[in-house]
Amino acid sequence: MTSFFLLVALLLHISVFAATHGPSTPFISSNAQIFNQKLTHFSPGIKVGTFPQRYYFDEKHKTKKIYVLYICNESPCNGIPDDYVRVYAEKLGAGIVALEHRFYGESIPFKSLSTENMKQHLNVREVLADLAWFRQNFQAIHLTGEPHKWILAGCSYGGALSAWARLKYPQLFDAALASSGVVDAILKFGAFDAHVQKVTGHECTKALRLATEEVESALVSNPAHVKGLFNVSTSMENVDFLYLLADASALAVQYGHRQKVCDPMVQALREKASLMNAMAKYTNDFFYPVFGSWREYDREFLRNATAETPDAAIRPWWFTKCSALAYFQVAPYPFSIRSKQINLQYHLNRCQDLFGKEFVMPPVDETQTYFGGKNVQMGRIIFGNGSEDPWIQASLSEKPVVPDQYMATVSCTNCGHCVDFRGCPSAAHKPGDQCTDEEQLRQVREKSLELLRTWTGE
Repeated sequence: MTSFFLLVALLLHISVFAATHGPSTPFISSNAQIFNQKLTHFSPGIKVGTFPQRYYFDEKHKTKKIYVLYICNESPCNGIPDDYVRVYAEKLGAGIVALEHRFYGESIPFKSLSTENMKQHLNVREVLADLAWFRQNFQAIHLTGEPHKWILAGCSYGGALSAWARLKYPQLFDAALASSGVVDAILKFGAFDAHVQKVTGHECTKALRLATEEVESALVSNPAHVKGLFNVSTSMENVDFLYLLADASALAVQYGHRQKVCDPMVQALREKASLMNAMAKYTNDFFYPVFGSWREYDREFLRNATAETPDAAIRPWWFTKCSALAYFQVAPYPFSIRSKQINLQYHLNRCQDLFGKEFVMPPVDETQTYFGGKNVQMGRIIFGNGSEDPWIQASLSEKPVVPDQYMATVSCTNCGHCVDFRGCPSAAHKPGDQCTDEEQLRQVREKSLELLRTWTGE
């Protein structure tokens, strides 16, 4: 696993670090409520404080005793996304509630995003316990204790949380939708770029690789000129700028927009024009307006971000990466689009620069042991993937060995991240309207709905 973006109008707007970075989407409800969440769930016998956690709910189509708990990702959550989860809820006669992730948006326990605060209170176990405690209280108070069936739903990192919450709290959650659920914590994630290069094809891959080489050379001779072309601060470290450059193309592929980057780059290649200039134009015209600010890649900005800083959500996400999940996108060999300077040591240095020298290596082996990696030992989980999404390499993409699990990969030329929720390209307000194989997507959604009906007894 990275947000937030397609699932939430620029609220899931975070970099590919998170796996959940995408264009905007409307909401079916943006009327925020507040739940007093426990600061910690793992201090038995000790009185602990609370923090205000935002949530939203919608019952316009609720006719059955079913609720969908939509897990907001690693970014501000400004409402319930209007994607295909809404359709599932309508057809099931279910209500929907969306819960903001701790340390994001307005659900931040402390104004300071210090390492010490996050070490004590930001980890996946606490996040899963938040979901469980919220569900118990929401049913007891809002639903006056009436038993309901509960379905978890999440995309990307939220998809992983959905599967993990079903695994760890099966008595509370009856089923889970894990769209592009990145359940496999990977230290050296070179497979990400390898998949990007497979999707872009030979000519576009060549153009992007040569653009990277041109930029690397120009950064040595005239870094101010290069950064001016891309409208970033001249103080940004060169290697962080190269990470931005790699994500600028990878995110387009991830969300089903590869033509947006490949068409101008291939044209420049054929015309023997400057590939650096072509990449700068694409980045300014498409990447920034759709996917967000260059500051999310700037180490100095991340080091000093507070809860009140715009675009600050990337700091707690990097903490989660450095402390548990990694997903470090390193340059694959040979002929990588990504600069070879973006290697494992780059990511480890970044973790120590941001959070302290104790962050030597993310304990991904412990994470894998605790949750099972791709071998999530729990039924009633639906894993949906898009064939062009590079995060498929961290999701369950082969036939499950656990009974009552369902995995489907929708294959088409623009089937990207969380395609079963968002359609093609990722645009939740028109799910599926541009998929080159819309019939395959329809069949996956129908099968998922059929299973949800069976698992909830409807």
